[in-house]
Amino acid sequence: MTIFAELHNTTIARLTIRAPRQVQDRVRQELLQADWPDGGTEQIVMVRKLSAAAASSDIGRLLLVEARNQILHGNDANNVVRFAGRLEMLAALLADLANGTAAGKWYWQRWSHLFTTSISKALYSILAGNLTSVCAITEMLAYRRQLAAVWQNLAEEEAEQLIREICWQNGYMLSEHSVKEKLDTVETTMILPKIPQHLYQRWLDVLSTEPTSFRFKLAVLVIAQEAAPLPLHYQTDTTFSAILTALQDIQKGRWSPVTSKKKEILPTLQSDDTAVTTSPEKSKHSLKKTALSDLAQDADDQINAYFKRVTAEEEQSLPGKEITGSEKSEQVDQAAEEKSTFSLEQRTAKAIAQKAKAADHISHPFKQITLDQSVPQQEVDTGGMAWFYTEQGGVLYLLNFLNREELQDVMAEHLQQLASGWSWLYRVAELLDFDIHDPIATFLAEQIGLESCDELAYLPSLPEHEHIQTLAEQWYGRADIWNHALLQLPAKIHHNGSHVDMHCDLKYVRLDLRLVGLDINPGWLPWLGRVVNFHFDQGGGSHHE
Repeated sequence: MTIFAELHNTTIARLTIRAPRQVQDRVRQELLQADWPDGGTEQIVMVRKLSAAAASSDIGRLLLVEARNQILHGNDANNVVRFAGRLEMLAALLADLANGTAAGKWYWQRWSHLFTTSISKALYSILAGNLTSVCAITEMLAYRRQLAAVWQNLAEEEAEQLIREICWQNGYMLSEHSVKEKLDTVETTMILPKIPQHLYQRWLDVLSTEPTSFRFKLAVLVIAQEAAPLPLHYQTDTTFSAILTALQDIQKGRWSPVTSKKKEILPTLQSDDTAVTTSPEKSKHSLKKTALSDLAQDADDQINAYFKRVTAEEEQSLPGKEITGSEKSEQVDQAAEEKSTFSLEQRTAKAIAQKAKAADHISHPFKQITLDQSVPQQEVDTGGMAWFYTEQGGVLYLLNFLNREELQDVMAEHLQQLASGWSWLYRVAELLDFDIHDPIATFLAEQIGLESCDELAYLPSLPEHEHIQTLAEQWYGRADIWNHALLQLPAKIHHNGSHVDMHCDLKYVRLDLRLVGLDINPGWLPWLGRVVNFHFDQGGGSHHE
């Protein structure tokens, strides 16, 4: 849709000029051609009314002065409203539509055609017109505590159609059975990335709805698009069904509230060294709603059993390490002391951490669908996007390399080894002597679902290593650009659930990269689940901007 295409430009909805006819035409043309002030690169400022009275030769200048004053300093909510960016504006519009208050706000009048239709159809219209930004919009809605309200106001018909629109937009081959039917069981040996804990928390209220509804399935599709875009792109049915079944299991009780005051969740501790296999039968053994003391006792029993299992696994996974009877006794005493000292939440978190540590030695870390407990700590700008500086911005150039058909074929064939597009990006960057100490390494680890960049070393090796290297040398060897210098690019990278924007100084534009297509905007990459854009501006990406 083009409804938002002009929002970063000046739009005059209605212009009234009181003057002789010949003067009106001249002033109108002058205003249309004027260099109107703006509120910044990303900020959207809506001004309800500007007025000025002066001679025809001076009216244009006075209006521009008044516009600048209102944009920069206006604080009357009845005349000026500001949004940090397009996504914040869309989230605010969706929230007001869902709450039924949009029609009463002057700044939404350009969308007044939506006020005469149902709330569900209005919400559908906005979401369907911004499909590549859905993940970031839902992230913004959750921040505003309005995600559940928007989702609950989507009718089943519109939710089902949005599923189809997202699949059509991204080329997802989702079968009618997966969309419409209730799945009884899913069995797959497919390796999937973890669902980040903060992502699950974002959708917690929405996932409390009927698990067979289209609203639930739409939420699952958006979660899968952010958490597992690569397998979703190439094995849509399997990925969607596995995540849907896992979240249905969680919704049915495998995660329960610890207290009624906070939406904290307590995971049932279980072995994760098996493939994804979930069914309704397993949900019969879920935790029931009990008093906190009963829940604590149940959790204690699980933790005690888990500690015994982890100890045994560690003994098996660390050859040559023998634990004496006295050492075992000390471990039991330490566990007992920790059990009496720490709270239920602390003991549970510690158990999960120890379990993950043990799993590093015994199995692939993504062997089943699990919730990643780590919450990325990043700086956030006023537009709601996290950001960081890097000296290796050229790593993102490799997305254009991976997006070529030959590389996509390799990625599709080896989903079992590397199930995340970010994992492929990291392993390919290693071919060019990637610096693991650069902040972009932490960013890549977070996108993959790891707790730190140190865990990148445990990823499976790059499949068809020699073939990929041969292709790179064939395409870029003559230009002599396939080397470490390709990665070296000072940049500032902004990112959210839908977008990655790299800002660099104009002086770093390279003709040799442009000629082979490495620094062109990748745009929407379904297999990565992001819109990626490169921005080259004077001073862009500087630490001092």
